[in-house]
Amino acid sequence: MQEQIQYAQIFMEMDVFSKSDLSAMFKDIHTQYEKLATKNMQNGKEWYKSLFTALGKQLQELEDTQNSHVSAVQDTINKLENELRITKSEMARYLIEYQDLLNVKMALDIDIAAYRKLLEGKDEEEERKRRWLMKKKERKRKKGAKEEFEDSKKEEGGESEGEDVQETKDEKKN
Repeated sequence: MQEQIQYAQIFMEMDVFSKSDLSAMFKDIHTQYEKLATKNMQNGKEWYKSLFTALGKQLQELEDTQNSHVSAVQDTINKLENELRITKSEMARYLIEYQDLLNVKMALDIDIAAYRKLLEGKDEEEERKRRWLMKKKERKRKKGAKEEFEDSKKEEGGESEGEDVQETKDEKKN
């Protein structure tokens, strides 16, 4: 039993020694772990901070690039809108000029038609006048010939009608 007691004492001493030694080791490990965790935490913060700074710079560069592209596109849009306004005003002016020219053309077409009608009417009227004058001359000639014939008949006292007609024909020829 003594042996058992001795063995229990040694075991207890080892146990006490190992508990205090283990406690110190755990404290030491815990302290190292906390230092390592603090250092990792610091390194992680610095890494995230540098990462956010780099991302912030990239984002700013992208925004600047995009703003310059947007500005260039807006300038192009403004130029195109200005050209469109100018083109529309030119088109409006050309349309007004076209309408004016079309109105002049229509007026000229109406005048030409009226003059054509007048000329055709004048030609017809001249033809009618010429025919009328011809008929009038013919009537005068016939009347003159008839009067001459009657006068000559009266003067001669009954010459033949054939001779008078012949004389009238001769006069017509002269």
